Amino acid sequence: MYKIDEIRNKILCGDALSELKKIPDESVDMILTDPPYGISSEVKITRGRNKMKFKGPDIILKFGEWDIFENLENQMEWTFRWIDECVRILKKGRIFATWFDRDKINFISHYLQKKYQFKTKGYFAHLKSNPVPQARKVKWMNAWEIIGLWQKPGGKLVYNYQLGQQERLYDCTNSRRKRKARSSHPKARKNYRSFHFLLDE
Repeated sequence: MYKIDEIRNKILCGDALSELKKIPDESVDMILTDPPYGISSEVKITRGRNKMKFKGPDIILKFGEWDIFENLENQMEWTFRWIDECVRILKKGRIFATWFDRDKINFISHYLQKKYQFKTKGYFAHLKSNPVPQARKVKWMNAWEIIGLWQKPGGKLVYNYQLGQQERLYDCTNSRRKRKARSSHPKARKNYRSFHFLLDE
């Protein structure tokens, strides 16, 4: 088991389920995570072969084996396992926040509320500056992701709302910039500093 002073302001590299088990109970001020949530696809979007489509290299939506699950049940079983550890190490009254698939994030909300009596504090829209193009032109581009926030019961909420009113605090987009051609579509860089209002001043 780690001692908090030993790992404070350090990055722990390893399997999250293994590393989380080494962190003491109720020792973490806030949890902000962006876990795998099964958005990878075997679909390959070809571009440049038809003047009606976007120009550029092909787009591959398979991000890696870490983002592939056998089925929904397998995915959520794994998700709830790491959530259980997050709940254990989070201090009472503090915030658990996570990006997740917007069609499945309600599973997490229901789980936290029913099993642990967490309170839902709201959802944010993370706007992406580089959404995957819809080369087939059959639907709108997905230009946002959802972030959910929940409070652990039993303690005082830390929420510096006056900081949350400042301009652009919730702007999680990364600025557009020229990129070299690549075969895979890069994920938007996420601005975790936007959540400092959930920590002690």
